[in-house]
Amino acid sequence: MGGNIEQRIEILSPHSDDAGLCVGGRVLDLKEVPHVSVGVTSIFTVSDHIASGSGNPEEVTRKRKLEDQAFAREAGCSLTDLSMLDAPLRGYKECNANLDIRGGPLLYVVCADYSHESSTIKELKEKLKERFPKDTGSEIILYCPLGVGGMKSAHVDHMVTFMAVHGLIEEGFFRNVRFYEDLPYATCGDLLQTRLEELRGVFKDIRPVILEINIKKKISLLNVYDSQIPRGWLEAIDDYSASLIGKEEKSIKRYYERIWIPEF
Repeated sequence: MGGNIEQRIEILSPHSDDAGLCVGGRVLDLKEVPHVSVGVTSIFTVSDHIASGSGNPEEVTRKRKLEDQAFAREAGCSLTDLSMLDAPLRGYKECNANLDIRGGPLLYVVCADYSHESSTIKELKEKLKERFPKDTGSEIILYCPLGVGGMKSAHVDHMVTFMAVHGLIEEGFFRNVRFYEDLPYATCGDLLQTRLEELRGVFKDIRPVILEINIKKKISLLNVYDSQIPRGWLEAIDDYSASLIGKEEKSIKRYYERIWIPEF
């Protein structure tokens, strides 16, 4: 990292595009801050999923990893690939869960019983322990998915990531954790509120921090994921980012990302 680094920020991205979708604006802003390093750890990167459906796992995985690398170059961050199996390759089938955003139904994977994912959670915890030993894990600021939708409606890979991190928090591996809103899921109905109510029983408290971003730069950055992100997602995120501080005059329209800081 070098002696000039004063703050280390690490972002856990369940899939190749999640860090960009959820906190891409924040990553771009941090690129301009001296003595701050940003790293992205992509987790479930072995996949057959593309925006238009599914494809050959070897070809899809190669394409997604190339897109991740392009993102890291443009965003000025380091990249670590854990190469774990995406949910469809673990036997899950996609459903739209009655969620619609601009561009059509939102296809993703939910889990009815997380006891079936105990081995995946354990595997991820071990990989994160190796990636962030306890003496360094407590020093970094870790960004993790909030799990918008909760136990019944969140994407299974996002919830597995949350559950692995929460387990490591309880073991003392991480002290400074920020949870980002899973996008585009947070743009749909009351999924965010459902999750926040659920978390009241997990943390003593959890408070929001809203960060202004440059939406044009964020959308431009997300274009590297041409096999993953439908145009409708970008339009929905644009609208959502402009709604976080209420309505403003069009001439001074501003855009934001929101993170949540827990109290243990």
